[in-house]
Amino acid sequence: AVLGATTDEIKPLTEQAKTLGATTQYTANQILTLQTNLARLGFDQTEILNSTKAIQGMATAMGADLGEAANLAGSALRGFGLNATEMERVASVLSVGTTKSALSFEKLATALPFVQTAAAKTGFTIEDTVAMLGKLTDNGINAASAATQLRKILNDSTTAGTKLANAL
Repeated sequence: AVLGATTDEIKPLTEQAKTLGATTQYTANQILTLQTNLARLGFDQTEILNSTKAIQGMATAMGADLGEAANLAGSALRGFGLNATEMERVASVLSVGTTKSALSFEKLATALPFVQTAAAKTGFTIEDTVAMLGKLTDNGINAASAATQLRKILNDSTTAGTKLANAL
């Protein structure tokens, strides 16, 4: 229903969910939740098919719920203006960010949505942004505060007349 398609039209998604449900630790229904969340974010069927396996791997690596992982990865991809063909890159960056810093899935899910648009607008990549959030949390700054302050810094860097913008 979210895709506005019939059961026959979404047969490839159903088949992928059944296959992954039979070959991974997740059930077909959990995979369908991941796919549905991507559809709610505006992904089309091809984008969902190409993104599902990467997000499933990310969720496994991070110990995260599949639906929540889909929301984080999907919104990060869109927030940085990336094409869905780059979902494997996004999923990898998010996974590595939580293994190489004090970021957890929950902290990243709290922080990244607050800062991703400002970061993308100022030319920072998803890699740069996750690394900055990681460094801030490594230094004991909670994720919400880190995101809020980083977003302010990034926004100030594009506001003419600010000390930061002038320095840059």
